[in-house]
Amino acid sequence: MLRKGFGVGVLCLVVVGVLVWVIGSPAGAGQGSVLPVDEIRGLRVDIAALRADIKELRTELQQVKSERRRGSSSRPVGAILSPTSGASVPRAFTVEGTLAGIPADRHVWLAVRIGDLMWPKEPEVSAGAGPWRRQVVEGGSPPDGRFSLVLLMVDTVGQSEIQAWFQHGKQTGDYPGLAHVTGSVELAARDLVLR
Repeated sequence: MLRKGFGVGVLCLVVVGVLVWVIGSPAGAGQGSVLPVDEIRGLRVDIAALRADIKELRTELQQVKSERRRGSSSRPVGAILSPTSGASVPRAFTVEGTLAGIPADRHVWLAVRIGDLMWPKEPEVSAGAGPWRRQVVEGGSPPDGRFSLVLLMVDTVGQSEIQAWFQHGKQTGDYPGLAHVTGSVELAARDLVLR
């Protein structure tokens, strides 16, 4: 039986081969093109981030399945399935995820976090169990294009704060970052980079 790492090694070789074929090689066409080593190193980082995301999602999925078997959903669970951590995204991008065990008196929001500040994104995510999908538009200018996308569960006080924040922003055109949302719990987060 082949070792588990063997398949990953073969996958990496295939990816490198495709990169060489698409970009060109030093021996190709006499153009003197060079294989972009930095891009290959970046690819390794993306594979590592993807592995970490998969491991986290497996753990969350096992917890949800276990709770379903017991007939309870006592612990709220939320996941951002796409995009994965480390992904490069345009200003408008689609986010997909899943929820389970969200209490009826709670609300779920996506927010962009830059440093210690957050900017909730409309519309609110439906708190029902199962998969969800939302379009997010990031109009700000995060340092180096880096930001986190956060899935927040909030209580009724936090919900009122977010709604008042949106109302103020619509009236004034000013949406200052929120340092804290009362009664909020972070269910999931992904570190992303704007293209």
